[in-house]
Amino acid sequence: MASIRDLSEALGDLLAPDRTARLAQAAWGVVSDGAEVTEAVLADLRKALAAAKAQGRI
Repeated sequence: MASIRDLSEALGDLLAPDRTARLAQAAWGVVSDGAEVTEAVLADLRKALAAAKAQGRI
């Protein structure tokens, strides 16, 4: 079972500026690398919704 001290140390580690910067940079990389795929999926969804609307399904 974790103690208050363990929790405070873990929180301190998570909030350390160097770690926060590394996590933010990694998150940016994931988002940036997936941007083209996200845009393609959104374009397909827009087309599908427009077709469904034109057919009176929505």
